[in-house]
Amino acid sequence: MNDLASVLSALQCGDFQIRWEMVQEVLAFGEDALPPLIDLLERSHEDVELQWFLAKILGSFHCSEAVLALVQLLETAEDDDLSDRAAQSLAEMGTDAVTTLARCLEDPSRRWVAIKALAQMEQPEVVPFLLDAFPTVPSDLQVLILDALDRFQAPVITEVFQQGLQNSDPNVRKVAIAGFASHSESYSNEERVQVIAPFLDDSAPDVAERAARALGRLGTEGAAIALAQKCCDPHSPPDLQQTLIQSLGWIGSKSALDGLIQIWEMLGQTKPHVRPLASRGIGKPLSYRRS
Repeated sequence: MNDLASVLSALQCGDFQIRWEMVQEVLAFGEDALPPLIDLLERSHEDVELQWFLAKILGSFHCSEAVLALVQLLETAEDDDLSDRAAQSLAEMGTDAVTTLARCLEDPSRRWVAIKALAQMEQPEVVPFLLDAFPTVPSDLQVLILDALDRFQAPVITEVFQQGLQNSDPNVRKVAIAGFASHSESYSNEERVQVIAPFLDDSAPDVAERAARALGRLGTEGAAIALAQKCCDPHSPPDLQQTLIQSLGWIGSKSALDGLIQIWEMLGQTKPHVRPLASRGIGKPLSYRRS
């Protein structure tokens, strides 16, 4: 096709395969295609598939007009795939989109949209904006921010994960546990265990299970003892016990093996030669507290 109007017409009226082929055709026209693309996006509310393709194309234009068009789409999209496509296109723009999205953070009506887009970006420039937004947004956005920060390495990020550990929302605590376990560079593994182990008693089952997995990956002596103690607690729910046993298996140390043997005995096997947990250190209470 030789002219932009024909390409846009095919994009608007074609089937999925034709639309896919038209993506590169449109991009060949460069910035001349941007105004009609934005106009078409504003007029295509009834065609989610067309909006998806337009969002994909706009991600190749590194300019504020394209960013704002995608932000507007992200605000109004009711389809999850379309919303994800708009956020991904913004992320593909990289640092060119960060400044525009940072301004959107100052507008309460656009804050959710801006955070969703920033959270998908791999550029370290987004970290300060996500850190600043964390204390001021609802818990669902805090989960999104913690998930995003988990991709970066910076000492200041640890503080945000620590804040998340104290959150009243179990979804936030769950994500914060995983982040703290892997990002607390200023803590030794045993110190991380001291912080995470109390969450084995969390009232939210998902949080307790996430703590068990985190301890299993840390793999220290203290982690093995904490996992075994909790599994031998008769009040531990069966699902949590399964996760505790699996996490002990990841550790593979002598303490972990001793704990697994004692758990086997507790679950009904007769092994009179097995020494009590306390004689191996497993029955001794850990002196941990929430940090």
